[in-house]
Amino acid sequence: MRVYKLLLELQAFLETSLAAFPLPEPVNGKDKMDSARCFLGNVPDDNEKNLPERFPFVVIRWVEGSSQDQGDNLEQVALLLGVYSPSGPGEAELLTAMLMDHLRGDFMRNRLLADIFDLQLPLESAKPDPEKKQHNYHIATMITRWRHTSPRRSIKGDFYGEQ
Repeated sequence: MRVYKLLLELQAFLETSLAAFPLPEPVNGKDKMDSARCFLGNVPDDNEKNLPERFPFVVIRWVEGSSQDQGDNLEQVALLLGVYSPSGPGEAELLTAMLMDHLRGDFMRNRLLADIFDLQLPLESAKPDPEKKQHNYHIATMITRWRHTSPRRSIKGDFYGEQ
């Protein structure tokens, strides 16, 4: 249940962070700005023709986790950032960098989620395929790592204090 809680906490954190960072959105024209939407796991693709409507976005995707003898657990979560620019690839590149900087800053100021999950440095970021030409739609990835501790003995109830 810890990964489940981490993903929900990250989604709430990102929705708050992104609300203060408007980006161009492709559907309503050049001057329309909107905050990025957060999706768990993947961008909904019920109709591929509607994929541009999903921009801007952040996808939260659990990658892997590990547990240590001392009770420490480490979870790795990827954030896929999707940015659109009506002005072309140069501006899209800059908007992607600005969004990455904005999120890094928020993570560095708020390194503890739900008083449970502690952000571990470094925060890593990259483009999925840096040599591939990206047009008005850019994708980048940020890798986050979160440490949390498990009790060393059984406790009454589960992780959330429920029976």
